[in-house]
Amino acid sequence: MRLVRIVVASLILAVVVAGGTVALALHNQARIIRLVLARIYVETGYNIVPSGARLAFRSHLVLLLQKPHIYLGGDEVAQLDDVRAVVSYHAIFYSGGLPLHALALDHPLVRIPASVAGVTPHGLPKPDVEAVARLKWALDAISDVAQRVEIVDAALSDEDGTPLIDHLTLTAYRQHRRPGNWPWIVKFDAGWKHAPFDGLAVAASIRLGSAPAVVSNVVAAGHVSFHGLALAPFDGPYGIQTTGQVAGSLRFALRQDGELIGDADSSVGQLVLQGKPFTAPIALGDYVAHTVYAASTQRIELKEFTVSQHGVALLAGGGTVGQPYDDARTAAIHVEGVRVALTQVASWMRSLRAIPAPLNDFARRFTAGQIALSTVAFDPRDPVEDWSARMLRENLRIQATVSGAGFDPSGELKIPPIRRADAALAYAGGIVTLTQGSAGLGKSTLSGIAGEVNINGAPELLSYKVRTRGNLDAGELYPALAGILMASEPDLAGRIDGVLGKSAIELNASGKIANMEWSAPADYALKIVPDRVEFTIKGAPSAIAIKGGELELRPGSVEINQLAVAPVAPQTGNAALSGTIVAARPYPIFRNFVAELHELPVETWLPLMLDPQQISAKGAVGGRLVANTDPQKGGAPVITGRLTMGPGELQFGFLRSPIAAKSATVVLDGKGLKLDLPAGELEGHPVNLAIALADFTHPLLRLDATSGALDFEVMRFIRMPWSPKTPVAIFELPIEGHIAANRAIFGKLLMSSVGTDFDRVGGEWHVRNFTARSLEGSVKLDLSGRTGPDNWIHMKAHVDGMDARALSVLIGQDGPPMTGRLTATGDLWGNTDVDFFSTLKGNASIKVEKGTLNRFTLLTRVLSFIDLKNWLTAHFPDPRVSGIPFDTLTSTLSGTDGNFHTKDLRLSGPVMEIAARGDVRLSDGTIDMEISLIPFGTVNWLVRHIPIIGKNLASGSKDLVAAYFQVRGPINNPSVVPKPITSVAEFVAKTLSLPINIIAPETIKP
Repeated sequence: MRLVRIVVASLILAVVVAGGTVALALHNQARIIRLVLARIYVETGYNIVPSGARLAFRSHLVLLLQKPHIYLGGDEVAQLDDVRAVVSYHAIFYSGGLPLHALALDHPLVRIPASVAGVTPHGLPKPDVEAVARLKWALDAISDVAQRVEIVDAALSDEDGTPLIDHLTLTAYRQHRRPGNWPWIVKFDAGWKHAPFDGLAVAASIRLGSAPAVVSNVVAAGHVSFHGLALAPFDGPYGIQTTGQVAGSLRFALRQDGELIGDADSSVGQLVLQGKPFTAPIALGDYVAHTVYAASTQRIELKEFTVSQHGVALLAGGGTVGQPYDDARTAAIHVEGVRVALTQVASWMRSLRAIPAPLNDFARRFTAGQIALSTVAFDPRDPVEDWSARMLRENLRIQATVSGAGFDPSGELKIPPIRRADAALAYAGGIVTLTQGSAGLGKSTLSGIAGEVNINGAPELLSYKVRTRGNLDAGELYPALAGILMASEPDLAGRIDGVLGKSAIELNASGKIANMEWSAPADYALKIVPDRVEFTIKGAPSAIAIKGGELELRPGSVEINQLAVAPVAPQTGNAALSGTIVAARPYPIFRNFVAELHELPVETWLPLMLDPQQISAKGAVGGRLVANTDPQKGGAPVITGRLTMGPGELQFGFLRSPIAAKSATVVLDGKGLKLDLPAGELEGHPVNLAIALADFTHPLLRLDATSGALDFEVMRFIRMPWSPKTPVAIFELPIEGHIAANRAIFGKLLMSSVGTDFDRVGGEWHVRNFTARSLEGSVKLDLSGRTGPDNWIHMKAHVDGMDARALSVLIGQDGPPMTGRLTATGDLWGNTDVDFFSTLKGNASIKVEKGTLNRFTLLTRVLSFIDLKNWLTAHFPDPRVSGIPFDTLTSTLSGTDGNFHTKDLRLSGPVMEIAARGDVRLSDGTIDMEISLIPFGTVNWLVRHIPIIGKNLASGSKDLVAAYFQVRGPINNPSVVPKPITSVAEFVAKTLSLPINIIAPETIKP
């Protein structure tokens, strides 16, 4: 040590000076002092120049060198107030003054040359066997001239004048004065008044060497105590600052191989961490440490250390510093036994600037628990000056356990608070590993929790893996599962309304967390073994209970193994499901999906698959279905199997009443399906129904029905064209079929032997080949139309031989106004979505044979203008009373927008002939026509009997003898205006004026 070497030099000087002083006192003191100083210079290289010298005679002779300056190589290295050599008188008389009784140096001011080894820039010693040996040799060398050396209140500085030690008092003496090479005892106390050690005081007792005849490899040993070391001036790595007061003591032994060993006890009071890494100071409190160490110039090792607080051990460990006095020094540390509350860790984390806000938010959610660090090891290979956060992440190793942890998850996760969480944790190379985990989540428990988190990309990206098993309360945890399910299966998640019950689970999951924002795991396998779980699906009439089996969820797929499901109410029937469903667009992929149904109420399950507005059912269903998706073709799954339903009901959206079924069968052949419903009843009448979908890939629904008696309006899409439109649920698929009925009714029209084909494809529909018997005649009908903004229909109809009288009664006419046999043909268009009659257009022809036109308002008013008594030439009943008999009544009509025009309405009969032309406006129920009456046909009968031309004359002039009327106004209450009656006398003139009519009748019409 540099200080020791200075002491050695001082001792040598003191001894020489002491001997010289004694000699000088006896003979010639000035000459002796010069000789002594010269001898010191020759032996040590130190040139001592005192400002004066004198002798003092007390109990011992004292030689005093006043204000000496000491030079080395021409440079001043020390100044002293004085040097005192104390000589016993006995030694003067018997041994030439030696050895000195004591040598004392008062208030030396020493500058340590750079060449002096053993002292660091801050005055901290380092192990140096050579320095100790030289000090021991120097002390041994002066042992013959001085028994004791004292340095009083020395001050040491370096060559630049920088203070090293502000106060040093040292005493050195042999352990025994007996003969032999006894060790030296050096005691000193030192103090510092300059930064960074201001207030530090050190006291020591050191033994140099070993006792005679004792074999030892220890060259020095001793005890050092200190107090008043303030930590504030010392900056740690990354700008970390500490405050607090350190005090302690240490024992040491320096071996011949240069290793310093020993132990130390120290205390730190009011320890506080602060600085740039911290948002606020962290007060750690008071600590006590015990250390066992070994140090050399190559390595400092803390073999063990323990830290305690309030009598409780907080941690233990060790550490090393390689090349401690080199700028490229390295360091490693290991700690074990640390126990700290998680809430305290969270508090410390909030004080660190480097911790990302999301991670702090995560830590803040810990409510209870303790972490115990069994091992913390940091062993980097790079120098301390190159340490970085990445190096810390890659070289830190941790083994820890967490016990009794509590955590309040973010509300976005929708999981209950975590309580009683325990786990073993490990960290190495940026990977956090968790094993032996268990926890309680509300009413749920988890065990066997294991996983790992890769934080090498933190905080931007974390990746994780986790696995666990447990028993879960489905009701509490479904909101969290719904979030995962919504991300992968939004349609399924959107239909589940609520979940209750208990279930065992096994979970394996992995995923990534970007910027500390949670997201659903990219890969997971969640196996659910339900004890009894109930869930409600929107639209289902009953909650559904799962009573057994397994369910495994993976991203985009669900694997089911003998999952037993049943409605909660009524508690009848069940289904066993197995297979795999993979989410895909537009159809999910089914892999060996099997559904075995046992007396299952169809009203519970059918709404889950089909819109109840289109089709619903009641009854117990049984059977087996198998679904598989063709791996090459994809698309809708291939479904095979057979389902049977016992007594129940089948309700189609297009029927106003359900079909009561004794039994029904659904057969699926892999391409399509067929529903057979034999011996059913529809509104009390027998009906047989078959529905077939031959090919799912080219969907076209086929419906065939036969009924004993059918009301066509039981089908909601059939209505009177002029009736208000009502909403109807029709199959979305294209549909075709055939309906047959022994008896049927359409409105008030009774029919028999009814049969028709129909179809609806896209926005168009057709009723083809409609045939029926009605009112003793036949009906043939073709209808077509389209759905959309206008709802136009096209009607082609033919009626043959229908009883006109019965038809009149059917439409509500009193009387009835007409009898006979009706034949009619029509080709009409109309819009059923607005006023039907105002949109009607097309053409029609009517023919009634062998009937009577009975009394009605229009006829009565026309006949009232004729003096029938002047016209009577035969005996016929009064037509105003008994009606007008006719052989035929014919007409053709054509029109548009509800306004129909006829030019040839004609009634021909034995009483009279009636002709009419004009308009019938169905839109407002009015007429505007000209009507001509030719009563009793007598004149035409006579004309017809004229030889040669009579027949043509009769035909050509048949309209010339008539009464004419103009009829306008409402059909039920028209106004009738008579026109001049053409006389018999004018017949010849009119006939001769129309010669062409005689030759070719009806060529020219009036």
